[in-house]
Amino acid sequence: MASQYILDNKRLKESESERDLGVIIDKNLRFSDHCNNVANSANVALGMIKITINSKSKSIITGSTTAAIIYLLNKITTMLEKIQYVRVIALDFSKAFDTVKHSELCRKLAGTQITDKVYNWITDYISGRFHCTKYEGKISAPEKINASIVQGSAIGPVAYILTASDLKVASQGNEMSKYADDTYLLIPESNDHTTQDELVNVENWARANNLSLNRAKTKEMIVARRRLITSPNTTSGIERVTSLNVLGVEIQDDLKMRGHISNLIAGANRDLFALKTLRNHGLPQNNLAQVCRATLVSKLTYASPAWRAYCNAEEISMISAVERKARRWGLWGDSRETIENVLDLADKQLFEKILKQPHHPLRGLMPPIKKTVYNLRERSHPFQLPAKTVCNTRNFITRMLYNF
Repeated sequence: MASQYILDNKRLKESESERDLGVIIDKNLRFSDHCNNVANSANVALGMIKITINSKSKSIITGSTTAAIIYLLNKITTMLEKIQYVRVIALDFSKAFDTVKHSELCRKLAGTQITDKVYNWITDYISGRFHCTKYEGKISAPEKINASIVQGSAIGPVAYILTASDLKVASQGNEMSKYADDTYLLIPESNDHTTQDELVNVENWARANNLSLNRAKTKEMIVARRRLITSPNTTSGIERVTSLNVLGVEIQDDLKMRGHISNLIAGANRDLFALKTLRNHGLPQNNLAQVCRATLVSKLTYASPAWRAYCNAEEISMISAVERKARRWGLWGDSRETIENVLDLADKQLFEKILKQPHHPLRGLMPPIKKTVYNLRERSHPFQLPAKTVCNTRNFITRMLYNF
């Protein structure tokens, strides 16, 4: 009869496996149950680290890239309600993932809500690593690695996010948006005189964390409500651009999506040609439709909740034209689902996650819950409706609060 064991104060179910010295081995000497437990524990630990980061720094987005883009656009448009322009600076840190000091990472890791066992596990994982080089059959002596994170590992991005959690603005009224090593500094018109102070603050933080701000690759963009008569002064050593590629979405200085849609259509045409080639080589219709959804549709709808409302009717029709061409060529499949349905579903699913998850990265953008003493019919959400303005009507949060 199989034994029963206690793990984290919970009684494990009876099974044909034995747990000895913390390792679960089944009767066939396989470690699948143990690996599942380790993976589950790791995911819980990473989740606790993300929750801690979100609670300490609202500027760090630990969810999807879609959430990060929504957060950035929300902050920009909120600023534009009171001033004429916002200076957006895309900061570039040289070899950000390769220069994170292990000692500093462990110090910050100790401040998160994880158990001692998990802390020891992570510190052991990044400790005792060495590097050597092989050239023409000769191998160099191993050198100890005391910086960088293990790229490709699940702990990698979280480790850098944790390192950057104490990077904050120096002046009140400025904002910072961070997603992994993508960092954006937002300075409103009223605080434009603090630009150099903010950059010095970033450089000082980078130096203390074994990082380096690369001004040559750092870009700035002036986002304005309307065309400015006089353009603000340029920042020394930083190139000014009219559009920024933010996590795969091209955002222009007028918050329009002409460039992004043009890139989408160009990529879609390449995908259509590849799909047509697969069809001509005899790929079955069902498989062709699956490949179409995995490539063409996923690219067309990437981060759509963030940029969809910033498109005009002509740009949306350009995306629909791609769908019509795919149907005409027999690539879309027999599905009655349109690209508009896919975009609507993406909006709905993201907003439902925000409503259901108290620790969702975008939950902090929601307005206060509406209090009422009347027994009225149930609403789709309990939040107050913000006043619509020219700037916020295209924001995902405002748009969904009214339309959900």
